[in-house]
Amino acid sequence: AAEIHISVIKSDGSASADAYFKSIIVPQVDAMVNHSRAKVNGLWFASGTDEHGGHWYGWVNHNWVFWLFGANEELFDKAIDEFSFIAR
Repeated sequence: AAEIHISVIKSDGSASADAYFKSIIVPQVDAMVNHSRAKVNGLWFASGTDEHGGHWYGWVNHNWVFWLFGANEELFDKAIDEFSFIAR
């Protein structure tokens, strides 16, 4: 089945967004076959490829958490194209 998921989560503030990302997103990414994550200039980002070939990318911007998924590389590219708040 063709799948794309785009999640946008608004938190109470930067500390809440960071806590959510660290407790929910980071463990998911760390369990993926290929993955990377970091906190750069105070902002989290993470990406990975799961065991089924699904592509994931997430980041925090102030009190917002963004989490994109495509079941394969083509669908992931389509998710990026459809999400107007990210550019290649």
